[in-house]
Amino acid sequence: MRRRVGARALALALGLVACEGGGGETPKNPAPATAPVRAVDVDALWRESVQHRSAHLALADNAAGLARDVERSARMLETVEATRRVPVVTDVAADGRAVETALRAYLKRLRLRADVAVQSPLPPIMPEPEIDAAVGLAYSLEQIGGAHDVTVTFGQGFENGPKFFGDLNAIGRLTEPVSARIGDDGQAIVKLRVHFFRDVQPVKFVRKPPPFAARAALVTDPTETEKPRLADIQANLTQVEAVAAQIEAAYAQQALLKISTTRFRYYSEAVERYNKASWAAVLAR
Repeated sequence: MRRRVGARALALALGLVACEGGGGETPKNPAPATAPVRAVDVDALWRESVQHRSAHLALADNAAGLARDVERSARMLETVEATRRVPVVTDVAADGRAVETALRAYLKRLRLRADVAVQSPLPPIMPEPEIDAAVGLAYSLEQIGGAHDVTVTFGQGFENGPKFFGDLNAIGRLTEPVSARIGDDGQAIVKLRVHFFRDVQPVKFVRKPPPFAARAALVTDPTETEKPRLADIQANLTQVEAVAAQIEAAYAQQALLKISTTRFRYYSEAVERYNKASWAAVLAR
C-alpha cells in the first residue's frame, strides 16, 4: 500500500532540494570577478557634444536673423490684408456676436429679410506653455485660426442669393460660402464660415540638460585616453552656456515665428477656398 506524503513532509523535502541546488558551501577562495564592462562610449558622447555645441552656437548667431524673419512675416500678413480680414480674437463668443450684428446690418442695407444664426467653435487643445526645445512645436491650423459657422435663412427662396453674395466683403471679414439648399419648408438655407485668428500666446522653449552630459557624468574612473575627451565635452557645454542669453532670445523669436507662419498658412488655404467659391459653385454642392 502506497504511503501518502503529508504536506509538512513535502515542504521539508522541497526545502532540502532547494538547499542542494544552491551549490553547497561557498568556496573559501572564490575566483576573482571579471572587470566590469564600461557602459559608456566616451567618444560617442564627445561627438554628441560637438553637434550640440555647433547647433546651439549657430542658433545664437541667428537670433538677430530670426527677429528680422518675425518682422518680415508680420509685414507679409499685413500686405495681404490677413490681419484685417481675419482679425486676432481674444473673446471668440463676443466676436461671434459681432459677426451676427454685422451680417444683420448688411442684410438691412440690402433690404433683404433673413434670419441669422452664428455658432462659434469650441477652443482646441493648445500646447503647454513651456515646451522642451529639443522636441519642438508644430501648430495645427485649428490651434491658430477658427471660423464661426453662420446660417442665413431666407423665406423667399434663392432669388436674392446673388444679391446677398454680391458684396459680402462689405462686412469686413473673410466670409467663406459653404453651401446653399432649399429646406423641407421651402426656405433657402445658406451656410457660411467667417474666419478669425486666435489670440495665441507664444510658448516658452525650455532648454534641458542634454542626455550626453548625464551619461558623461557616470564615468567616474576614466582611462587616460578618455580624460581629454571628457574635458572636451565639458568645454563644449561651457561654450554653449556662454551664449545662453542669445540662445534664449533666438528661442523667443522662433516661438513668435511659429505663430505667424501658421497664420499665413491658415489664411492662404482659406483664401484659396474663397476664390474658388461662387454662387453657382455653392448651389452645386
